[in-house]
Amino acid sequence: MSKRKTKDPASTQLKSFSDTVRESVDFTFIDLFAGIGGLRYGFESINGQCVYTSEWDKFCQQTYRANFPLDKHDISGDISLISEDAIPNHNVY
Repeated sequence: MSKRKTKDPASTQLKSFSDTVRESVDFTFIDLFAGIGGLRYGFESINGQCVYTSEWDKFCQQTYRANFPLDKHDISGDISLISEDAIPNHNVY
């Protein structure tokens, strides 16, 4: 007998928000102290778009990138070392 693999419905639902191509967004936000991106899922579910991410922990960065592989921006490290000018315009932080 073979075992069937089933997809986890929660992760499938969460993944769909970040993989959605949006023609327009209601607001933009930056994800500071991002961890693995939990807060981002909430903002994306209400039609927000992340334009900047900062997370210092390398393992969190790896997981974040796996959770949001289609990002067009890099993950910055320690926010205290980032120039204010390097952060794009945004509506929410």
